Order: sequence, then structure tokens, then C-alpha cells
Amino acid sequence: KNKVPVIRLESSKMAGTDVVVPTLDTVRHEDVLFSWLTEKKPIILCGPPGSGKTMTLFNALRRLPQMDVAALNFSSAT
Repeated sequence: KNKVPVIRLESSKMAGTDVVVPTLDTVRHEDVLFSWLTEKKPIILCGPPGSGKTMTLFNALRRLPQMDVAALNFSSAT
């Protein structure tokens, strides 16, 4: 059974960071995060910069019903 969904992208509707190409790993990670979030379990995501921590978390959060996601990015210079 194939767990990676087939998607069709329309270039006019793509907005940079909103596009996530589903792979076996991204689907698996989002499913695990989604299950922890629905059970209200604490989560710490660890990994090097650019490894997809924020992207994966935001995609899992967007799947929650009645959840609005607002992103605030900070750096050491903020």
C-alpha cells in the first residue's frame, strides 16, 4: 500500500514555503507529530539548520481541526 500521496501542483498557486513535496520520510514524520499533537504530548524537535523541523511541525499543525498557525521567526540578532 503506497503511503505517499500523489499530488498535482499548479505553478500559479505555489507560494514558496507553502509547498511540501511528500516523501516517505516527510509523511512519516508528519504522522508521528500529528499523533503527538492530538494527544497533547510535549514535543522537542532537534536537528541541524535546514533539516525541515519547522516545515514538518507547521504541516502537522495545519492538519489539526480549528487550528490557525502563525509563524514568528527569531534569530540571535533579534
